[in-house]
Amino acid sequence: MFEEKRSILEPAGALALAGAEAYCRYYGLKDENIVAITSGANMNFDRLRLVTELADVGRKREAVLATHLPEEQGSFKKFCKLMGGRSNVQDELLCRFIFPERPGALMKFLDSFSPRWNISLFHYRAQGETGANVLVGIQVPKADMKEFKIGAQNLGYEFTYEMNNEAYRLLMQ
Repeated sequence: MFEEKRSILEPAGALALAGAEAYCRYYGLKDENIVAITSGANMNFDRLRLVTELADVGRKREAVLATHLPEEQGSFKKFCKLMGGRSNVQDELLCRFIFPERPGALMKFLDSFSPRWNISLFHYRAQGETGANVLVGIQVPKADMKEFKIGAQNLGYEFTYEMNNEAYRLLMQ
């Protein structure tokens, strides 16, 4: 509903729309007029992010993975090691960029930096119509730092170095 009409439904109201979509899929209906009565934006905006994330899962744009961990000491640590643990990436800069929500923003970003540098991490988080938070790890040799800084500044996107961020030091180093 949001993508087509820019309207927000409350979770209970969205159930009618989800039911209509399921009904059409089940009976193979296409190009038919179907009516679903929904309720509007009686929405707690603190929960809006959860609603949009669940919608992405339902549309198969994202996946939620779950596992059972035994209730015993060290099980979570074993799980983290199983998933790969921490990587030792040389010369990695960790930066957070605010990408504008417009076509070509990613290509502009990629074209701003040398193809010699490896993108070792890329985490995109949409923040609505105004922009997206993008956490990027880029392997830049120390000799190329000046070139990187010039490219990042000329890009014109707001950015922050995150290497001194306490969460980064605790979780990723």
